[in-house]
Amino acid sequence: MNIVRVTPEVRESEEFSRLRRAWPELVFHAHERLGAELLGIAPDSLISEGTVADLEEWCALAFPESGSYVVEGALVPVEIDLERDRGSYREPNVWMRHASAAG
Repeated sequence: MNIVRVTPEVRESEEFSRLRRAWPELVFHAHERLGAELLGIAPDSLISEGTVADLEEWCALAFPESGSYVVEGALVPVEIDLERDRGSYREPNVWMRHASAAG
């Protein structure tokens, strides 16, 4: 496994923004090309829920209305329900299996 660190200069480039938007699809297809088998979809792989104030603090944003909000770095929008004073982030994922190199 490799850890990739992105410099601020690269992060601010238009090319990086384009690649970042396409990242989930690119990664999925890269694993597919390497022979990975799709095992299943996890629609709620990561769940973060709390009050609207919690989500505002965690995201460093204000949520003045109920609805969906795009948050930088998030894979999916944050959902806010002011009436219920609830916010949630539900990140999907897929499970893929690669054949063992050991045989």
